[in-house]
Amino acid sequence: MKVLRPHPSHPGRSILASCVLLLATASTVHSQGIRTVLVSPVPGNPAASGAALLAAVSGIPSPSNSNRWVVKVEPGIYDLAGTPLLMRAWVDVEGSGLTRIVGDGQPSIFGGVVEMASNCELRDLTVVANGAGRAPAAVAIWAPGSTSSRVVNVHAVAKNGTQNNEAILLLSASDFELRDVEAEAQGGELTFGLSVLILSAPGGDVRVDRASFLATGASQINRAVALQFDNPPSVLPSLTNVTGSALGGTENHALEIQMPPTAVPGEVRIKGSRFLASGGTAGDVGVLVLSGQGMVRLLETAVEAPALGSTGLWLSGTSQATVRIEGGAIAGGIHTVANTTAMGRVGVAGTQLAGGAVLTTTPGSLICAGVHDEIFAFFGSTCP
Repeated sequence: MKVLRPHPSHPGRSILASCVLLLATASTVHSQGIRTVLVSPVPGNPAASGAALLAAVSGIPSPSNSNRWVVKVEPGIYDLAGTPLLMRAWVDVEGSGLTRIVGDGQPSIFGGVVEMASNCELRDLTVVANGAGRAPAAVAIWAPGSTSSRVVNVHAVAKNGTQNNEAILLLSASDFELRDVEAEAQGGELTFGLSVLILSAPGGDVRVDRASFLATGASQINRAVALQFDNPPSVLPSLTNVTGSALGGTENHALEIQMPPTAVPGEVRIKGSRFLASGGTAGDVGVLVLSGQGMVRLLETAVEAPALGSTGLWLSGTSQATVRIEGGAIAGGIHTVANTTAMGRVGVAGTQLAGGAVLTTTPGSLICAGVHDEIFAFFGSTCP
């Protein structure tokens, strides 16, 4: 482990030359320098490399808001086996693009190869959780109650857990950002590319931007993105420029939302995104909203569930939510949009509806305005 002298740059930037240093200093001023620890791999020994990484993070003395650190991890494979990398507040872990952190599966989903803390950032690396067909769960990145933290430019993989494979699991996290993330979950009974689970206050305010999530190969249900609010969140999440794909298996949900039991201000806002559910044997759903109250708004978003027996967007179960679809495209094999709730509402405006007819079981609960079908036939105030 090497400790480098402090530099005043932002923790997410590398200073490559004195002119860049001057520019960074001019644009970002810190009252204290940010200290850097350099971790190098042990050639030909991923386990020793993993031990060095664990020691580097745990050995930092007294990090705080005024004593911030960056652990810079050089390219290589760092095998943690069954010991998680426990992030620490005020300590960022920064890879080098080709940095790869690998670990074993866990007895349950409540644990991961990397465990996020509050006030930290994980960036520029790959995290792989491999259940190896033995462990019940494989979770790459796990954030229990983390606040004011970020995952940036990270590739997360969870595979071969016998039950659950979850690439990124945020449990009651708040003020949490995922940006430029690629996550994939493979195999087992259930897969989740991203799972946001709010069990207790004050979790919420999860922001996802420029990210892709893949869930594939589960024997039961693949969920590319799942948002579940058992407790009302402080702020509902937002997804911008997100791609979610749920493929293969028995059933696929590209985006599944369980709204909170009581309505909260604001909305689940999804913009400029694409969700694809395909390849299931029991019917797929592009976007499924199946319980709770509140507003879900899809803006300029494409949803596809093209197979026979599949539905593009479905408001289902006991949900009393309101779903608004504006300026996008919805494709479904049997139904483009379905509302089978007694009290939920769906409104579709300025959107292409391609495939099967809409379905509603309560008159007036599904309204279309200015939509068109796959051959661009226009419907001013009715649904195709």
